[in-house]
Amino acid sequence: MKLRYGPGSSCWKVAVDWNHQMLETLDAYAAEVDNFRFYLAHGDYHTIMRSPRFYEGQSTGLPYADWVGAMLQSQSGTGGEKWQDAACPTCLDPLPCR
Repeated sequence: MKLRYGPGSSCWKVAVDWNHQMLETLDAYAAEVDNFRFYLAHGDYHTIMRSPRFYEGQSTGLPYADWVGAMLQSQSGTGGEKWQDAACPTCLDPLPCR
């Protein structure tokens, strides 16, 4: 991923520009890698693996623990149908540059 901060970036706000680059990267990886999946939860927290949200967070409609379980059952994306991308209802919408 190339950094585009400064003149010519998608937005002058660093957080919004980061959001735009993240969404572009998700699309690019999904197009290039057959077993690439993402879980994009609502909020500004990070490191869900060490948080109670690992079991409780459901902004995507699916607890992260269940999503990880589906990943393990799918044998890294090569089998099963349950391991899918998960995102909160507005998480795939680019943030406006205001």
